[in-house]
Amino acid sequence: MVSIVVTRRVKPYPPVLVSILAIVIGVLLTGLVLLGFGVPMDTYFAAIFGGFTSGQIMRPLVYLILIGSALTIAFKGAMWNIGAEGQMIIGMILAGVVAYLIATSVMVLSGNDAIQFLKSIGVQNPQQLIMLAKSEPQLIGTYYIYGGKGVNAIVVRNLTMSPIAAQLLALFLAAIFGGLWAAIPGSLKSYLGVDEVASTLIMNYIAYYFFNYSASTYLLGYSIQARDFYRTDQLHALLQYPQAGIPDSTITWPEIWIAIIAFVAVAFMLNYTSLGVRVKVLGSNPDALRAAGVNVKRLAVIIMVMSGIVAGIAGAALLFGNLLKLEAIKNVMAPPTQSFGYTGILVSWIAMLEIYAVPPAAFIVAGLQRTGRNIEAILPSATKQAIGFSGPGVMMLLIGTVLLTYIILRVISEYSIRIKR
Repeated sequence: MVSIVVTRRVKPYPPVLVSILAIVIGVLLTGLVLLGFGVPMDTYFAAIFGGFTSGQIMRPLVYLILIGSALTIAFKGAMWNIGAEGQMIIGMILAGVVAYLIATSVMVLSGNDAIQFLKSIGVQNPQQLIMLAKSEPQLIGTYYIYGGKGVNAIVVRNLTMSPIAAQLLALFLAAIFGGLWAAIPGSLKSYLGVDEVASTLIMNYIAYYFFNYSASTYLLGYSIQARDFYRTDQLHALLQYPQAGIPDSTITWPEIWIAIIAFVAVAFMLNYTSLGVRVKVLGSNPDALRAAGVNVKRLAVIIMVMSGIVAGIAGAALLFGNLLKLEAIKNVMAPPTQSFGYTGILVSWIAMLEIYAVPPAAFIVAGLQRTGRNIEAILPSATKQAIGFSGPGVMMLLIGTVLLTYIILRVISEYSIRIKR
């Protein structure tokens, strides 16, 4: 009789070795698959090199550090937060509320009223500015002017508070409501025993619908383009984050600094505070916390809230730094979050839930994402049509292969598997 004996290793393989091997093997396996579809290995590795050295890696790197840090908080405490997507969406909505309802006021003017208003703010040729505004918003002082529907019609959005104050308020409210959104599945798990994996996933889609409702009702823009596509007006120019000037990248300085500050704050909390110690113990031995008199249920909710706070901040930063508008989601496979909420899960796991390993893990995943798009660009059209590959398809193949390899190697590293006759 043959039986399989599985025993836990006394000394597992080093976690870093597992992550490195998973990446190397996953990349090689993907290369072999693409080789079968006619992509030479030298071309494949050139695409990888280009993916990791391009300036376009910066934005995914910044947001994967943010979301990887957010999810590491939750995962460390054995709270499986799969809802960073929804928490980012809530952050975007609250940032939109600040940008369009609190920090600015709007006027819709037409005909002679529009011309007289433009003259009153010092515009020498109102007719010419109206024509320009119909194709691209124009900034005159604190007034941001869009093309309106009809002849000589304009939409004027005036900034009514300090740009820095508005940006900070947006981040604050996004953090608060991102945390509250995460508190819902955290509370359901702690007090009702509802699995947080299912509830956070469901809440992602609730957030998508709430986002669509917001973008097409109380945040709906006044410009022609906004009305046609169910979206907000473009963000006021003075509220947009300034570009960092990195070649081949549109990343902004505030996005970079937000990621750095959030990462340092999370690392400090996990490694140098009593709360961080409790988070780690909750993930490994919750009974010890109960014996010490710690309210484990409340702690689990706090962990989810902290994770949601960072994700909510990421959503607000993405609006002010990259999206610059909120547009109704037509395809959940292409959300405004750019799926960072899901990809960040991979970052956290490749980092083996170690916060200091999040930045290099984020760099690896961001590079793989860029590699997928590079390969999509070099694949012949006939090949892409034949195999149905696209940039996201190649990216998912790469990341999926790495993740599958990681899971297999993680099991092998922690367990000894023998066949006994």
